[in-house]
Amino acid sequence: MLSTKVGRVFAPAPSGVTRTEGYAGGMPHEGRFDYSYDGAMRSLEQSMLRLGLASVDVVLVHDVDPWTHGEAAGTRAREALAGAWRALADLRAERVVRAIGIGVNDAAVCEFFAREADLDCVLLAGRYSLLEQPALDRFLPVAAERGIGVMLGGVYNSGILATGAVEGARYNYRPAPPEVLSRVAGIERVCASHGVALAHAEQLDALGLCGDLRGVDGVGVLGVNGLDGRVDHIHHVLHQPHSSAERALGLFVGKGGLVGHPHLFFFGHGMSP
Repeated sequence: MLSTKVGRVFAPAPSGVTRTEGYAGGMPHEGRFDYSYDGAMRSLEQSMLRLGLASVDVVLVHDVDPWTHGEAAGTRAREALAGAWRALADLRAERVVRAIGIGVNDAAVCEFFAREADLDCVLLAGRYSLLEQPALDRFLPVAAERGIGVMLGGVYNSGILATGAVEGARYNYRPAPPEVLSRVAGIERVCASHGVALAHAEQLDALGLCGDLRGVDGVGVLGVNGLDGRVDHIHHVLHQPHSSAERALGLFVGKGGLVGHPHLFFFGHGMSP
């Protein structure tokens, strides 16, 4: 399966790229946001030219959320619904793409688009993990009800759930604040008391929501991550009745009827430098 995104268009920058958005390297092209109909068509055309392809499987409207646009996010979302989304819907009808959706860092934005647009799938980064689950109460039930595929991205919260609460740990692509370091340290202690590594627990927690062990970026290849023979034990730790101290920390959140829903699956990226 090959997925790409729209929402930015690029042009050559002979004098050098001035707006990197935190990305390192890449082509000498300057990007700008464009969620219009024509902008989405141009953005996808640029992707296809770089890929050397005439079609792709999945296209997502990218970064149309407050994380990227702040107070202008609502305006950007309406712009995307009126423009980019119509473009992708037309391309889906023409079978240029097989599935369309959004890729964002905000569960509320996912819920908004799930109710306002005919989504096939969503890439939601960072909002379902051992550390935080804002997607759990509202968006994921809507996705399950409407048959929307959910790719859980950034499940390590950009690093800290892989490294643990160490000096320089990253959370949401920035140095982790003290309260997050403290919470992760608590999660680590609980995992250690059961003989489970934090990163392994996070992988299996995300995969446990999906009800199977599909994954990408090596996470689904259990031997690569040293999980052979430990899957059942880690599932037991995550889903057993927990002590009052663990529940008081709020480290384990019940998933209700969502566990094993066939439309939820795991996309294991999310480490930041």
